[in-house]
Amino acid sequence: MIFEIYTIIYDAYRFLKNNKINILLLSIFSTLINFIILIFFNIKKKKLLILYNINYFKKLSYLNIINSMNNNQKNIIFYIKSIKIISFLISIFFLYIFTIYLIQSISFSIKKNLYIILTKILQILLFLFLIIFFQFFSIKNNFYNFKISEILSYILFSFTPIIFLTEKKNIFIAFKDSILIIKKYKLIIIPIILIWFILKYLIMIFFKKILIFSIYKNIIFLNICNNIIFSFLIICLFRFYMFVKINNIL
Repeated sequence: MIFEIYTIIYDAYRFLKNNKINILLLSIFSTLINFIILIFFNIKKKKLLILYNINYFKKLSYLNIINSMNNNQKNIIFYIKSIKIISFLISIFFLYIFTIYLIQSISFSIKKNLYIILTKILQILLFLFLIIFFQFFSIKNNFYNFKISEILSYILFSFTPIIFLTEKKNIFIAFKDSILIIKKYKLIIIPIILIWFILKYLIMIFFKKILIFSIYKNIIFLNICNNIIFSFLIICLFRFYMFVKINNIL
């Protein structure tokens, strides 16, 4: 199984390398969606910088920071974080979908009708709101719970969009199959998701330490870099699902 995992990761790397322009454009597009939503909800530069500084707070934990705030400050942070959750999930959602269709169109020469694609997008968007609600509930109660719920969400739903977009199954059957894959291959999938989260954190630290641009521009480049890494994760998960499906080992 180790050789197969190496092959999947190497194959994903080659795909990313051969389609780097497409992946970069999708990552930029996803970042633009993120910031358009933030602007639409009036998350201005000043508020973004407040949140940015809190994310890079060195000495205090999230919980200590929140406990030291008054109610008005907590409401502002909750509002900003809530909108960021919505904007991030929707932008990542589109990145996920278009990356999957990019893989399919190149790897399998699949051309789907635009109406079918839009129908799939609308269906999975409804499912996305369940995840948003789940994370809202967590962040409102405790920031530690939010981080745990964020990791759990990515683990539990990791294969759901792939199965839903590539198979003739509804979203709930796709979610059930995703859970089955996670249960069977938890020692493979969970470390991959955790490594991705660690990489996100290291990139965040990098952009904190090396302020080449203004903080606002750094946030944009941080988003683009995270989107590229997330695209690589999507490709790996897609290849792994194809491996499971072809070998009928689910």
